[in-house]
Amino acid sequence: SDRYHAKKQRNFDAADEIRDSLMATYNVKVDDRSNEWRVDTDEYAMTGDNTLSEVEMAFIDTKLRERFNLKRANEYEEADAIRDGLRGKYGVNVDDRTKEWSQDSEFVGAVSEDAVENLVG
Repeated sequence: SDRYHAKKQRNFDAADEIRDSLMATYNVKVDDRSNEWRVDTDEYAMTGDNTLSEVEMAFIDTKLRERFNLKRANEYEEADAIRDGLRGKYGVNVDDRTKEWSQDSEFVGAVSEDAVENLVG
């Protein structure tokens, strides 16, 4: 509410300071274009059914955290490569907006441990 009033009074420096404080203190990211806010976290929730082993799910979680940090560092090509690799090897769909991932229902077959090694290397 304070930020809204600061913007309304065209005190953009104060509004930006409040926005930055929310991010620094609570990891809250404010999106002015969509009038939304969210907690900016590297944790993604798995939704739906999947055919993945616990090892594969842990690997995917690790890669999603790595991807999040790459995006934060504006290293989008590397982040996209991780996304594309997860999609190709596991049929994983990533939704960055909701911080969720799922396995494509049409993705057939389990992925072997060798595939995990190939994606890492």
